[in-house]
Amino acid sequence: MHTRRAHHKSRNGCEQCKVRRVKCDEVYPCLHCVKRGMDCTFKQRQKTSNSGERPSKSPDSMPAARRIASPGGEDAYGSFHARLAEAAFASQEWSMQDPELMHHYTLHTSQSLARRQAMQDTWQAALPHIAYSYEFLMHGILALAAVHLAYLKPERYSRYLTSSRFHIALGVRSFRRTLLVPSVDNYCALFGFSSLLMVYIFAAPVDSERADPPPGALDTILDLFRICRGTLVLKPYLPLLAKSPLGPLFRHEFDISSYQNIVDIPECALFEGLHDQLSRLRTLILEIDPTSESCPRTSCLQALGQLELSFRAILSADLPLECGMIFMWPLTLDEEFLNLVRGKHAVALVLLSFYCAQLHAFANYWFVGQRGLELLVEIAQVVPAPLDAWLEWPRRVTGQQFHVVS
Repeated sequence: MHTRRAHHKSRNGCEQCKVRRVKCDEVYPCLHCVKRGMDCTFKQRQKTSNSGERPSKSPDSMPAARRIASPGGEDAYGSFHARLAEAAFASQEWSMQDPELMHHYTLHTSQSLARRQAMQDTWQAALPHIAYSYEFLMHGILALAAVHLAYLKPERYSRYLTSSRFHIALGVRSFRRTLLVPSVDNYCALFGFSSLLMVYIFAAPVDSERADPPPGALDTILDLFRICRGTLVLKPYLPLLAKSPLGPLFRHEFDISSYQNIVDIPECALFEGLHDQLSRLRTLILEIDPTSESCPRTSCLQALGQLELSFRAILSADLPLECGMIFMWPLTLDEEFLNLVRGKHAVALVLLSFYCAQLHAFANYWFVGQRGLELLVEIAQVVPAPLDAWLEWPRRVTGQQFHVVS
């Protein structure tokens, strides 16, 4: 006769595991909640007793692998999700509208995210297949489909935008928790959602109705830059991603480091006069007083160097240009430069104005459109008058009607 094994009952588990009647590991957030994308909450627990029960663990004492959010240690998605949550509310996670959204994504949205057939097939088939196992990725797919429908059907804009906000808020909530424990099992889903999220930010800037004043183009681009930095947590998995079902999304020209050995920037009507403009920008940065407090010279020079490489990549790439190239420069920026932009440092904003020229080159993608021009207009409103002349070249480029043939 078999005897029943003794079972150590946990009394310090989270409320969610207690409801589900599963054993909790008693670490915040517990693995069960992380994997399911659920809120993980604990009632106040007693200190370690003579019975040997473990005390509760706070977020500060959780393993480092669960605390990683971005290279700088900050939660790159926290403020973005908080703003989303203000505008997204519903009584249930899924609705009768969702099949319509999935149908639209499969037939239309997935085809609009790339120009090459292999990449379109990956967005259309490989990504949804992964999403069947990860709810946060499915929410990301539906959110992007909804905002695409809002773009295509302005008469129903409000309805679709509400759906998109709801799905992206739920997706970001679960994505943030899963990103705490990236692994060989979930790296494809994490990368897929982060890619959708970056496109979503361009397509539907977060404009919480409670924000006063509402966030503008500069706030939106800062959201994008922060999320790009948060995505760098997945950098160790890039070799695996290139060989995964999402591999076709990785093109060689997206790696701007490979353009360091190219001495000259090819001349092109799209960015006429670029070489001279970048040389003048370097002179402007070098004129910054090195003795000033928190001198931004080093950070601005680094940003300029990466900006030049990203221009080289765009000008050297085979046509048609793929939209992934608009994320090359943001992915290389350090936290110090982002702080300069956030603080509206004049030279940092001038550098950002040149990025507007890159965005304009991709204006034929529906989710980019006039974002470059909108950002440039806002930059012009805050750049000090003595530096306004530095915006002349970006203004000229974005004012031209050059659109890359798709």
